Amino acid sequence: MAPEQPRGRTGRWQVPALAVLFFGPVILAWVLVALGWYPERTTNNGRLVEPPKRLQADGWRWGDGARFEAEWFQGRWSVLFLQRGDCAEDCRALLDKLARARLALDKDMTRVDLLLGMGGEGTQPAGVPVRVLRLPAPPLRRLIRSAPAGDADRAVYVVDSDGFVMMSYPLPLETEGLVEDLEQLLENADKDVERIQRLRHEADGS
Repeated sequence: MAPEQPRGRTGRWQVPALAVLFFGPVILAWVLVALGWYPERTTNNGRLVEPPKRLQADGWRWGDGARFEAEWFQGRWSVLFLQRGDCAEDCRALLDKLARARLALDKDMTRVDLLLGMGGEGTQPAGVPVRVLRLPAPPLRRLIRSAPAGDADRAVYVVDSDGFVMMSYPLPLETEGLVEDLEQLLENADKDVERIQRLRHEADGS
């Protein structure tokens, strides 16, 4: 019977190498946590609406009285600012912050619309770059109440390109957080799908 050949260097290191491969990441993570190191925050600045809710827009109208269809949201991201009553000085200040946040998106600003949703009796602001919507009192009140605590008369939402309410924001608004969220959402969205949705909606005559 031939004598057993000695194991090579490779064979001797297989078990330790496998141990490092499987247990190394766990040990490294434990050491980093023990030293107080944590990964960069990747959470949203606003509150995620779970589950996302599609806006029905029943009874909604544009500021000029024309009928508004929920399909308008197709292919567009929107920042929806809801305001009960007149848009006074504090409302205008918030609109200005939202408009600046949209401008901060640079080349992606054309993918986002700024909407002001008001009750039927509210006086809309003049000279502000915003699309005005008129909402019946019950849905306007319900949407404002569903937003994070902070203001009983107004709320800010992000609506995705399928018409779903995705994010809501507490007031007073931190503009930088809104911009960060929008940048992340737009980066992960498919621009070609948005364009097709928008063209299809426009072809339907709206």
